[in-house]
Order: sequence, then C-alpha cells, then structure tokens
Amino acid sequence: KIVPETDIVKIEAIHAEDMNLRAKILVTIVPSAQIPIVTPTLAIPEKSALLPNYPNPFNPETWMPYQLAEPAHVIISIYDAAGVLVRRLDLGHRTAGFYISRERAAYWDGRDSYGEVVANGAYFYLMEAGDFHATRKMVVVK
Repeated sequence: KIVPETDIVKIEAIHAEDMNLRAKILVTIVPSAQIPIVTPTLAIPEKSALLPNYPNPFNPETWMPYQLAEPAHVIISIYDAAGVLVRRLDLGHRTAGFYISRERAAYWDGRDSYGEVVANGAYFYLMEAGDFHATRKMVVVK
C-alpha cells in the first residue's frame, strides 16, 4: 500500500524479558517506490525507572541503567550501609529515553569522592531526576 508523503505511526513496544521496559515509539514512514521505508524516530519510556546495576555483585566497576520519561537533570548519589555519602555522579541534563547499554548507563568506578577504592560491602544508589527519585542496593565483592 502506498502511503502519503509522510506518516507518523505510534507503536507501543514491550521488552520480551522485562515488562517494565515499555516505550512509545514514533515511526516515520516514507514511501520509496512501491515499498515504504520505516525509520524509528523516537523511543520514550512510559515512566522513569532506576534499573538494577550490572554486574552485581561487582569488582571494581559497575553500570547503573535507567530510563527517563521526561528530560531531567540526573544525579546519582552512592551511600555506604551506614548512610554516608560515598560519591555523587552528576550526569547533567538528559533527554527522555533509555540509558541501558554500557555506553549510556551511569558508570561507577568503585571509588569514593577522594579517588580511593571503596571497601567490600553493601552500597545504595539513589537517582534523582526532576520529581523522580529511586534507590537500589548493590554489593562490592573483592
């Protein structure tokens, strides 16, 4: 079927293994001869979320994936089991989208704000992005 010069189609995508990874994807369909070219133009999560870090447990580094339903300034604060701030990762302003791969997820090298390697144990990471706040647990094992 030949479509008009440009059409925008909304598609809901759900990750096969994780039902929490839902997105609205806008797709631009542009006809080319008799076969339309379909190009994804935008994927935005339905809700913001802080996902489990990987690997966990880890040594010496880990990645903390997240998704944003709206653009926001993102800060991840890492606390030890006693609630003492160990490190603050200011990721800056981020557009709405998925930050799941190692290239896009928040990265922590397992060091405190003084550059010292942290001790074994449980740590908590808190993500702040606009009105969204979430906390998860991670473990350093050497």
